[in-house]
Amino acid sequence: MSFVEGPLFACAGALALSGAAKLRRPGPAAAALRAARLPSVIWLVRTLAVAEIGIGLLVLTRPSPAACLLLAAAFGALAVVAGVFWRNPDVASCGCFGGDAPATWAHVALDLAASVVALLAAASAPASVPETVTALGWSSVALLAGICCMVYLAGAATTLLPAAMSSYRGHAHGDGHRHAHGRDRHRRTEDALRAAGVDEGHSSLWGEPVAGARAG
Repeated sequence: MSFVEGPLFACAGALALSGAAKLRRPGPAAAALRAARLPSVIWLVRTLAVAEIGIGLLVLTRPSPAACLLLAAAFGALAVVAGVFWRNPDVASCGCFGGDAPATWAHVALDLAASVVALLAAASAPASVPETVTALGWSSVALLAGICCMVYLAGAATTLLPAAMSSYRGHAHGDGHRHAHGRDRHRRTEDALRAAGVDEGHSSLWGEPVAGARAG
């Protein structure tokens, strides 16, 4: 087993799952392509989704150099499209994994990293998943668990991270708005007191009796 097989299987699995999600729910991806002024018909999205599933399964079962190069090309193309979506303000979501999360720099970085992994695998002739499981025996459970974790983290980076970042920015904006509102209210109070003849340092502000007022 080579060092690249685990990451390679994770990339192939992520591509296959992404294709399955878009095949089941092609609408968000089609809308993103339409917003970016690219071909966006539903049948095209589903065709590309089937291709993603096929490439992913091919690499998992027969990771030949040609299959790994196909995987590298697929992720390279996805990186370019994700970059277009990320830089286009008209694109509300990228449609990755069939969801509505917007494209971010994380999409581009992960796709480029997966493309590099596939290129390295093309030069190292890795074993397939069945061959690896047979060779490792029961210890392959740890490998498969790690692969599943990597796939989950990749999906979370493209679907959950954008929402978390958006919530953080919205929270920071809300705090700033509340502070600004508090300053405005304080300024209005000072203006009202000044109009009533109560300036800064006036004795009434310190609990001292004002001239003309009756004591106790």
